[in-house]
Amino acid sequence: MQTLLLKLFLSLFMHSPAECTENSIHLSQPAEMVSHDKGYVCDERIIIHTDRDIYIAGERLYYRIDLPGGNNGMSSGVAYIALRNTGNDLIVTSSLNMEGRTGYSSIYLPDTLSSSVYQIVAFTNWMRNFGEEHYSEKQILIINRFDEQLELPVAEAQEEYAAEKRNIRPADGILPGSSGLADRPVEVRPVKPVYGTREKVQIELLPRGLADSAAYLSVAVSHAKTILDHNEGKQNSKDDVQGSTSAKITHTSFIRFFRETDGPVITGQVVDSDSREGVPGATVFLTTPDDSLNLLYAKTLEDGMFHFRLNDFHEGRKIYFAVYERDIAESSEIRINDKFELHQPFLPETGIGEESLKNHLRKSQDIVRINKTLGIDFNSDLETERPGYRPLIYSSANHSLRVSGEYVYLNDLHEITREILPWLRIRRHSGDYTVNMMIEEVDLYRQATPALFLDGIYTDDISRIIHLDTDMIDRIEIHRQLWRHGDIILPGIAAFFTNSLEYRDLDLATGSVTAEHSPATFPSVYRPPNHGEPGIESRSRPDFRQLLYWEPDVTMVRNGTGRLLEFYSGDLKGEYLIRVRGFTCSGEIISEQATILIE
Repeated sequence: MQTLLLKLFLSLFMHSPAECTENSIHLSQPAEMVSHDKGYVCDERIIIHTDRDIYIAGERLYYRIDLPGGNNGMSSGVAYIALRNTGNDLIVTSSLNMEGRTGYSSIYLPDTLSSSVYQIVAFTNWMRNFGEEHYSEKQILIINRFDEQLELPVAEAQEEYAAEKRNIRPADGILPGSSGLADRPVEVRPVKPVYGTREKVQIELLPRGLADSAAYLSVAVSHAKTILDHNEGKQNSKDDVQGSTSAKITHTSFIRFFRETDGPVITGQVVDSDSREGVPGATVFLTTPDDSLNLLYAKTLEDGMFHFRLNDFHEGRKIYFAVYERDIAESSEIRINDKFELHQPFLPETGIGEESLKNHLRKSQDIVRINKTLGIDFNSDLETERPGYRPLIYSSANHSLRVSGEYVYLNDLHEITREILPWLRIRRHSGDYTVNMMIEEVDLYRQATPALFLDGIYTDDISRIIHLDTDMIDRIEIHRQLWRHGDIILPGIAAFFTNSLEYRDLDLATGSVTAEHSPATFPSVYRPPNHGEPGIESRSRPDFRQLLYWEPDVTMVRNGTGRLLEFYSGDLKGEYLIRVRGFTCSGEIISEQATILIE
């Protein structure tokens, strides 16, 4: 019966958007994605754009993530990015809010990174249902700026692995299962082929064969030596577009991870401590430290899984999970799913070690050392307003008492309730404490423990906080009602807020676990110098940029006049690649490039 009800529940959400009570998980999925005999299919793919392929530790890596559209018109609103080394250790993990199927930011590459090949992995929560073969992966090279030996890694080619497991672009530049690159929908045309140092560069983007109404592009202009497989500056119109593919249609009969269309979803499971099987029907509380009572809850499904949709209020906060039912909590444990857990190892595809590249890398090390010494940095983060809302339990409590400095010293909660809180009764039995509350409508002590909170965090035992005295407590809130919060009823609420955040040193609930919810990465903007503006600083400071231009958000319109990109060259001479990458409204991949020479 539970299985039948669960399938009915999911089928309802397949046809129309809906929200759960307080945790408000948006579960709608398009009907086109369902096959009654085969289940759900993976209809998302990710494309990674980076400004370069070769970096020096201490630089920034600029990237853009695309989710080209499918026939159903839906896509995830959050993407996840991880940077890992050949030992499969995660160096950087972050999330990115997607706007209009695309998002962009940057990663600061720590100065302590050793010289090696690294891998960027990008995916969505929805893709996790179908396996890591649907993730997007891109290999880069990072060199420590103090590495004098430059013994570059040489790895054996993993052609079969790359083709069957990674879905990395083959030599023809066409993604597996894709319809091929669009027939030159955008022309990249430098106004002239050769420029001098610190001269204004002009590049035209023209919508020549654009069949769709619009295309969404990124543009990078970087030194040819910083692009893997293009170290001789060869012209190649089929750029190194790398990404996952939906060509291998993978079916699954049950969805464990939802499509995050309206904010991140955190997933976990309550399992029996002995049998290790999921516990159905348990109530899981989610709280976070705050000066107001906040609470999300979820009921576990048949396999013990639970899901919470978070909002911007939770960003950067520590999150506490606990099972509300004490008897279930004592015989079970909570497991929080790690989105960045990667099982498929990173196996570098090609070896790197050409002597000409080593010479360029030594110059690059010197450039980064100079920039670090002079404090030269062209990055700027665009902080956007994120108006999160508190999921409050109530707007105001029946009684709120300011304790700090208002009463003579009382040495614990037992004494505090006896002296100034007549609505609570604490009793001691064989070393343990119990608490009951007088409910306002009945005017009798109910033989049930009220919901207890310390600094906004749920606690299931008054004995855990009985030591709190009047010097520790700032205020106490008492809510003397049978309080309905969504589908659960709390037999009264007692909340204690301390002066010194006492919760940090306490184990507040049986079997509780914590997790950090890192904030989504802000967009990063690359702002190169404008040598056309007069100024002593601009003329006197060196400009050895290997990245001349990075614009991750360019829109081209069919039958439009195109775009004229303008920027200044630096002091570093050589060949530079102009790489234009993106997708059209219908999901066609665009990848064009041209070259200019700085003399």
